Amino acid sequence: MTRFLILIILLSSLDSFGKTIYEEYQTTAQYADFDHVMNQVRFPSSDRETMRFYVEELEDAIEKFPDYPELSSAYYFMGWHNFKLKKYRTSVNNFTQSKELKPSLVDKTPINRYISRMGDAIRRQNSILLSSGVILVWLVLIGALLLHGIKKKALTKKALGGVFAGVALGVITVVGWFSIDTSASADGFAGLYVAPTLVRSTLFQSGATPLIILAIYALFASIITSIATFAATVLPKLRILFSLATALIVGSSLSVLYYQYYGLNADRTGTGTFKRMSYPEVPIDQHKDVPDEMIKMYDDKVQTLIKTAKTKARTDTEEKASE
Repeated sequence: MTRFLILIILLSSLDSFGKTIYEEYQTTAQYADFDHVMNQVRFPSSDRETMRFYVEELEDAIEKFPDYPELSSAYYFMGWHNFKLKKYRTSVNNFTQSKELKPSLVDKTPINRYISRMGDAIRRQNSILLSSGVILVWLVLIGALLLHGIKKKALTKKALGGVFAGVALGVITVVGWFSIDTSASADGFAGLYVAPTLVRSTLFQSGATPLIILAIYALFASIITSIATFAATVLPKLRILFSLATALIVGSSLSVLYYQYYGLNADRTGTGTFKRMSYPEVPIDQHKDVPDEMIKMYDDKVQTLIKTAKTKARTDTEEKASE
């Protein structure tokens, strides 16, 4: 008799563990509406509007039925869809609530892995916000110095000419530098990398978007430094120091931004040297989701499919906007 009871308990526990949160939901008649929502949202979707709709449906259902028996699964699915929508902070909160309601989900779902991945994404967002904020604050400071100098008439034509000369020199240097074909420095690896590559691309080649962005950052830094030198004429004792501080602050902030957007996905050789700059990871669920810069990486047949899908997606968007 004892062995029989132990066997029943073991089988029931295995059945409970084997049941996944993706199975059909049918609790009680009281929660029929919530069950209907759950049976919709448990299936993944690649359409952003559908995912937004699912999140809204779950939010409404949770507010209406806070005692729903499978509330942990509801938060899990909400977290999943917010994750796909790149609402990482909200998604982490959803997953955390799900774990608190049912800790066993850790064994049945990859919930911890999702939270870990989003932690990296959130830290990346924080770095971008911090760098952008530092640049914005410094630009406001430079603007205030310019206004102060204009009011006191401390800004001379000579200083203004120096600014224009500095900007022109910066433009010429940056455009010239990034227009040089550096394929000779590829060390025999040039043929292994699909464009855009740092060792094969120039500003005027197809697929050179990462290089173009880098050139824009360099131009922005040189222009802001020149303007800061102009604005610092109202601070004669700190003029050189302020210009150096501007170059350091703006340059380092832009470097962080560029690294977060491109450097994290860079390919390197065995020596650790950058050879190729790639693009931030994005979900590619359909042909229309393929970034324009990546189209050339596919063969002609797939390129045609991608372009057709993108054209149709743009048409559908325009039609919805006009309604």
